[in-house]
Amino acid sequence: MPQSYSATDKEVIGHHESGVQTVARMLNAIAFYALLVLLVWLPIPLGSNRPWSWGLMEVIVFSIFILWLLSQMLVPKALSSAVIKARIPLLLFSLWVVFNFLQAFPVSSSLLQALSPVGYNLKDYTLGVLLSEGSSLSNDPGATLVAAFKAAAYVGLFFLVLQLIHSRSRLKTLAWVLFFVGLFEALYGLMAFVAPYLTIFWNPSPSSLSGTYINRNHFAGLMEMTIPIGLGLMFYRMQAPQIHVNWKSRLRSMAQSCLARRNLIVLSVIIMFGALFLSTSRGGALAMVVSLLVIILFVRIASGSEAPEVRLFPWIALLIIAAIGWVGAAGLVDKLANGTLDNNRILVWQSGYKIFKDYPITGAGGGTFQWMNPLYRGAETGAGYNDHAHNDYVEVLSESGLVGFTLLAGALLLIFVSNLRAYLKRRDRFFRAMLFAASTAVTAQLLHAFVDFNFQIPANMAYFFVLLAIGVCASTLGHRQKRC
Repeated sequence: MPQSYSATDKEVIGHHESGVQTVARMLNAIAFYALLVLLVWLPIPLGSNRPWSWGLMEVIVFSIFILWLLSQMLVPKALSSAVIKARIPLLLFSLWVVFNFLQAFPVSSSLLQALSPVGYNLKDYTLGVLLSEGSSLSNDPGATLVAAFKAAAYVGLFFLVLQLIHSRSRLKTLAWVLFFVGLFEALYGLMAFVAPYLTIFWNPSPSSLSGTYINRNHFAGLMEMTIPIGLGLMFYRMQAPQIHVNWKSRLRSMAQSCLARRNLIVLSVIIMFGALFLSTSRGGALAMVVSLLVIILFVRIASGSEAPEVRLFPWIALLIIAAIGWVGAAGLVDKLANGTLDNNRILVWQSGYKIFKDYPITGAGGGTFQWMNPLYRGAETGAGYNDHAHNDYVEVLSESGLVGFTLLAGALLLIFVSNLRAYLKRRDRFFRAMLFAASTAVTAQLLHAFVDFNFQIPANMAYFFVLLAIGVCASTLGHRQKRC
């Protein structure tokens, strides 16, 4: 017999459900704002490239995930459309994380010999009889576990952005936060460069403009991801061309344009471009300029000259010229003219390729390049020490082999192509601007990865995954707000 409720009971139940929904909504909001705080914090402590800072990143990411999970347990809701769209890349990312952990755990000696003959011989020489009990695929399980937890944090951050950015307003807030982080780093870097005694945060490299990063190339990597956000916001606020009937109308329009908020964005982007050029990072400057040209040319070919982004081209050219004129960029021109690679990078790449040839299937283990490189470097490389390959593709191949590289590259390729397709189809000005920003930033990072190791810097890798997620969100969100 069905249970009946009095009017008073129904009212109590209704209040209880309303209270649960309020708590769930509050937990979701806390998770969102905690995510923003994390993104503001990540670049400050040397790009979070220290054990304590990347450990803090992992703890915060997993804590935000728990907050979101609690809100789901209180009021179960379907996964966001962004998560559904990215389900295959998410699966590949998850398998990549699992593979990183599996590298660190013991396997039988027969399986180790089948998957990694060179690794088996190396461990047979060093461990001897102990190898019969089994050993890990990684040559340094501790370093590989560290890399695995980082990978889990990056993928967790990607998922959280897809799930928490469920409305246009949240996406806009996230975009502004990323843009202001880039502007702050540019201004702080300029201040530290001109007057290092005024700095209050980390300023480890006063000889070059690097913001709160140790390496100017990694500072440039952050600029490559935040400048496109500023250009996207500028494009979003750009007005359609106006027809002027006389010179008074033209002057009035110019005066109104000078007072518009978008000009503050233009000024900020000029400052960020100037900081990028003053960093004298050849890879960063070239990756930024080439990625902008590639994306605009792609839109021009796919959509024709009437595409609104094509109108950005003269603005971008003026911004680059203004930034170069402001900072001079003599140091950058000299380095580009010199054309040589620092730290014998080609020789380091060759040593990384040798590692990959010896460990082609599963790699030598995540985080092991710095320990494996001395075994493969030739006398011509010198006595220097290289903790990274200065080429993220070579480093991933040497550490993860074809298995890890295929999982990671497959997920990235699927998201990148999907975002480009959505970019051509979307008509909403804001979402299109965010897809432009995400596509340009991701392209710049992928180009810069050929000559540097931005993907090994936790703050930059985290921002890269966030920008991938921003592209997915901008391709799936509708015009109406959705309450959590």
